[in-house]
Amino acid sequence: MNKKEPQVLLESLKHYGPYIELRRALESGQKTLAIKEAELPFLAMTAAALYRFEGKKLCVVVPTDQEAENFIRDMGFFNASAGILPWWQTGAYRSVSVRSRIFGERVRTLADLVHGKAPLVVASVRAFMTPVPPRSYLAEKLIILKRSSKFDPEHIADRLSQYGYLRVPRVSLPGEYALRGEVLDLYMPGDDSALRIQFEFDMIEKITAFDPGTQTGFDSSAAYQGSHVGARNSGKNFRARIWLSAMP
Repeated sequence: MNKKEPQVLLESLKHYGPYIELRRALESGQKTLAIKEAELPFLAMTAAALYRFEGKKLCVVVPTDQEAENFIRDMGFFNASAGILPWWQTGAYRSVSVRSRIFGERVRTLADLVHGKAPLVVASVRAFMTPVPPRSYLAEKLIILKRSSKFDPEHIADRLSQYGYLRVPRVSLPGEYALRGEVLDLYMPGDDSALRIQFEFDMIEKITAFDPGTQTGFDSSAAYQGSHVGARNSGKNFRARIWLSAMP
């Protein structure tokens, strides 16, 4: 497929009557819009166009969890990324382990929303209807670590233990951390890789990803690209965001 085709499709929307009406409705200040009888791929194209051409930040709610996942894939066709707010996958009022993958995935999206790093979010109806904590609470619980920043390993370790992380000699499962000398290993729920934070005295020197199974490290300059639960790579400003497990 010609790589220009998705862009051509998006450009064609600019002159499409319903798209123009939708754009005008958003510009008028309407916060909630219901779109009926539209195929999911077309909705994904519309959302991609609104974000790319109009700079609109959107939360898209679709009927089912499967449709939410399909919507994310359709967005990828138009070179647009979106975060997903997953459903808990359990009954109402039933507890969920703080070390579960769904816990980490949900907190990732909420934390990105707090910091304005999720311009497009997709959720199923039942995920959208699930209450979330106040923004101020999430911001208070979020730890951001970056290279050359101040670092108190014992303080971080205490907070991790307080919020449900398990201290172990060597991380192997999500929700575990290990502090050895001047190295903190952390395996956040929802991540495919663990993080290794190397520090000297009270300063972070390096943050890399590694395979917890083999303990093999990856190149820190390319460890996290695209969407990743716990970290973002932006050249020298490589940083990790720790989702403390007190957050739902």
